[in-house]
Amino acid sequence: VFENGHRRGAVVRPDADILVATNHFTSPLMKDCFVDTEPPPLQGNTFHRYQKVRQALAAAHGLIDVTEAKQLMVSHDGPLASLCRHPLPESTSSTISTTILLPAQRRIHFCHGQPCQAVYSILDCPLPNGQL
Repeated sequence: VFENGHRRGAVVRPDADILVATNHFTSPLMKDCFVDTEPPPLQGNTFHRYQKVRQALAAAHGLIDVTEAKQLMVSHDGPLASLCRHPLPESTSSTISTTILLPAQRRIHFCHGQPCQAVYSILDCPLPNGQL
């Protein structure tokens, strides 16, 4: 994950084969740059969502498949832990897309919109010589 700020950036690498990105910086170089602009009742939701995904991936280490990943992404667990976030009157943020990467298969599952309502597109990423 590349974290990009106004004057600096950092690369976050997998930890225990898990790589998660929500809406806050996690690298030591960028951590102090995050500004939570959510209203007070919703502040910290990015940290809750991050932990929820990390814990789910750790619990299913090496066993999670695309179906389970999609199920995780449609979860609605209240204002702080919902991975699929819908517009709320008190907030300007909501889920706009979901991406599931399968690097070994050279495949991407991309959902434009909220994953509980939108359809995933599957993108195959061929090698330069045309092979998958």
